[in-house]
Amino acid sequence: MRKKHEPTVSDQREINTKHETRNTKHKTQNTEHKTFFNNMKQIFIANNPIVNNSKKASGKFVSIDNERFYEIQNFDAMQAFFISLASESNHWLYISSTGGLTAGRKSPEWALFPYYTDDKITDGHDTTGSKTILHVEKEGKTYLWEPFSIRFANLYNTTRSIAKNTVGNKLIFSETNHDLGLGYSYMWTTSEKFGFIKKASITNLSNQPIKLNVLDGLQNLAYLSLLGNRSEERRVGKE
Repeated sequence: MRKKHEPTVSDQREINTKHETRNTKHKTQNTEHKTFFNNMKQIFIANNPIVNNSKKASGKFVSIDNERFYEIQNFDAMQAFFISLASESNHWLYISSTGGLTAGRKSPEWALFPYYTDDKITDGHDTTGSKTILHVEKEGKTYLWEPFSIRFANLYNTTRSIAKNTVGNKLIFSETNHDLGLGYSYMWTTSEKFGFIKKASITNLSNQPIKLNVLDGLQNLAYLSLLGNRSEERRVGKE
C-alpha cells in the first residue's frame, strides 16, 4: 500500500513562495493599470471626452426606507460577482453584478428569464433583465443616458452602488449621473401574489427643472416557453 505523502517544511515554503509571487504579480498589474490611466491623454468619442471612472470599491451597512442593507459603492470597479435572492415562497433568482439574471418559480422549466450558466448570465446583461433608456432635456439640450450600460460607462461622470438587505429578499442597483444631476435606481424583490417585482425610481439631484422621456422595462422574457409548458400541462391533464 502506497504511503500518503505528507507535506514537508520545504513543500510549504515552496507553496508560500508561489502565493507571494502571484500576489506580487497582481499588485504590479494593478499599479501598471492605474499608471496607464493616470498618464493617459484625453481621448474623445466624437466630441465627448472619455471620463476616467476608475474608483475604489468600498462596503458598509446603510439604512434605506428604515431597513438595514449592506451597500457596495463602486461595485463596478470589482470583478463581476453572483448574487442570489431569498424568497419565502417558491421563487428563485440569480443575478450578476452586471445586471444579467435568471429567475423563475419551482424549477428551471418555469423560468421567467432564460436559465443559463453564470458566465452567460454575466455576459448577457445587455440583452437580458432590466433595461432603461432616458432622453434628458436640460439647458436647451437633449442627452441620451442608459444607466448601467457599458456603452455609457466612460461618457458620463457616474457612481454606481449595489445594496442587499440583511433579510436577503431585496436587491437595489443605483447609479448617480453627476453630469446630468440625476439618480436612477431599481430594486428586485418577490411577492407571493405578484411574483417578481421590479421597482424603479428617478431622482432629480439638481436645483433645476429637468424634462425626461423614459423607456423602462425588461428584456428577454421567456414567456413563450412558459406558455408552451402550460399548454402541454393542460394537454397531458386532459389525457
